[in-house]
Amino acid sequence: MWRKFKTKQGLEIRFHDLRHTHATQLLRAGGHPNVVSERLGHASLGITLDTYSQVMPGMQEEAAAKIDASLREALAGQRHAGRLGLSVPRGRAETPGGRLGPRAGCNGLS
Repeated sequence: MWRKFKTKQGLEIRFHDLRHTHATQLLRAGGHPNVVSERLGHASLGITLDTYSQVMPGMQEEAAAKIDASLREALAGQRHAGRLGLSVPRGRAETPGGRLGPRAGCNGLS
């Protein structure tokens, strides 16, 4: 069926090329690599990442921009709380059960 369609349309591509194009376009559109890996039936995410990593060069920059924005927002919130005279807890916090534990996202090095 594919060969007949390909010949009729004047295409010179293999069916497997469509699979590769599908994965490439999903990743470029921001599709999660896990989803692409599952759709392709790869045995592991590593196969997908090894094959398509060249398609995702901006992912490191995107991840860095997201953490930067998140940290800036958190720091702005702390500065705002300080200007209002509110205490900004550091290091340890009371958990819902009343116990002391590490504050989420804090390494205690303030």
